[in-house]
Amino acid sequence: MMASFASLLFMGASMASAAPVKVLPLGDSITFGCGDGCNGLGCGDQCAVSRPACQSGYRAPLWRKLSPGSNTSDEWDFVGTQHNGPDDTNRAHEGHPGWTNEEDMAISKNWLPLNPDVILLHLGTNNMGIVGRQQAPAAIGHMGLLLNITFKALPKVRLLLSTLVGAGEEYGGKQHAAYNAGMKQFVVDYKAKGFNIQLVDMDAEAGLGTYCDKGFCCPADIHPRQTGYDRMADVWYKHLTGKDFVVV
Repeated sequence: MMASFASLLFMGASMASAAPVKVLPLGDSITFGCGDGCNGLGCGDQCAVSRPACQSGYRAPLWRKLSPGSNTSDEWDFVGTQHNGPDDTNRAHEGHPGWTNEEDMAISKNWLPLNPDVILLHLGTNNMGIVGRQQAPAAIGHMGLLLNITFKALPKVRLLLSTLVGAGEEYGGKQHAAYNAGMKQFVVDYKAKGFNIQLVDMDAEAGLGTYCDKGFCCPADIHPRQTGYDRMADVWYKHLTGKDFVVV
C-alpha cells in the first residue's frame, strides 16, 4: 500500500528536523591541541607556559572536513566543557593537558550528562609518561574503568577507541605497543558484550612514527605538529563518517 502524501510530508519533516550528531572529543593535551603552532607558537610553548584559545590540534581540521566554512552544522555538533580553537570551527571538546585516564574519569560527571552520540577517545599517554610513570598494564586497567562507567551511563553511545600515536621514550613511548594491544582487546571484549565500540588504529593509520617522528611531531615530545594533527583528522574523519576525505 502506497504511503499518503501527508505521511510522506511528515516523514520528510521528521528527517529534516533530526538533531545533529553530538560528538565528544575526549582526551588529554593531544585533544586540546598542544603543539599545533597556532598564533605562531613553536613547540617550546606547548601548553605548559600558556594555553591559547586558538589551540585545536586535530579538532579544527576534522571540523572543517565535516562542515567547511561554518562553525555550525545541521549534521554535526562537537560537545564538551572546554572551548578552544579557531572561530570558524565548533570549539567544544573535553581535552585536558597533562591528564591521565583516571583524571578524565574523575570528571565524568561533567561530560557524561552531555549525552554524546559519539565519543572520540585518544587517552593514556600521560599514564605512561612523566606524569603517571605507569607500566602499560596499569594504564590499561585505568582505561577499563573509564570504559565501564562510560558504557554504564551511555549504553547506546558509539565509542571510537583510538590507539595512541607515538611518543618519545622519556614520555613512555616504549610502553605504547603493549597499551595499544590492550585497546584492541577492549574493542573485542566490549563488542562481545553488545556495545558499539570501534577501533581507530591511529598509531598505524596516521603514520606519525613509533616515537612520534620529528617531521610530524615536536622534538622528543608527545605532541604532534599541525602536520601530524592533519593526519589524525583524516583518520578520525574516515572512521566517523565511513569515507575518506577527498578535496574537490
